[in-house]
Amino acid sequence: MTQQPGMPAAARYPVQRAARSGATTSSGAQIWGGVGLAAMMIVMIGSFLPWAQAFYASKGGMEGDGKITLFFAVIAGAFFLVGLIGKARWPFVVGLIVTIITGAIFVIDIADVVNTLSLSNVGSGLYVGLAGAALGLVAAVGGIAARRE
Repeated sequence: MTQQPGMPAAARYPVQRAARSGATTSSGAQIWGGVGLAAMMIVMIGSFLPWAQAFYASKGGMEGDGKITLFFAVIAGAFFLVGLIGKARWPFVVGLIVTIITGAIFVIDIADVVNTLSLSNVGSGLYVGLAGAALGLVAAVGGIAARRE
């Protein structure tokens, strides 16, 4: 390297990069774990709300697949909690898989209500549950990214 006139001499030693702070990665994963827990609570609420409505009658989630989505929300929530507390990436991966399955159940049930029950409307529980599953999906991917090393 040639030195330019009027400029300080270049350093002759190798410059080391600053080490990544573990606090940033850890706090990011903790945030995503908390978001995942909140998302699974939203899924749980959606599991209890009405899933189909026709005139003055409604069918709640607990009368059908809501029991399954509630079970999966509890399982995924437990893995998000482990991801929030622990330091590994695998709880977020498992949470992602369970959340995808839960979201698929909501999508299938929405399609069933729309296609098979001509006089009924999709209830709020399916939309709330699907929104919670979508948020859980984002939280799982965020947690996986925050735990990358």
